[in-house]
Amino acid sequence: MGRINNIIQRHVDELIEQKLALLTERVEKLEKTVLELKSELSEIRKEPPKKKGKGKAGLLSE
Repeated sequence: MGRINNIIQRHVDELIEQKLALLTERVEKLEKTVLELKSELSEIRKEPPKKKGKGKAGLLSE
C-alpha cells in the first residue's frame, strides 16, 4: 500500500509543479503587461493637453 501511495503522491506532485509553472508564467506576463501600461500612461501624462481654439462667439470649437 505504501508503494501505491508513493506513486500517487509523485503524480500529484508533478501535476502541482505543472500548474505552478503555468501560473508563474501567467503572472510574469501580467507583470510585463502592467509595466508596459504604466510606461504608456507615463508617456501620455508627459504629453501637453490638446488645447481647443475659441470660435468667434467665444465658444470652444472642435
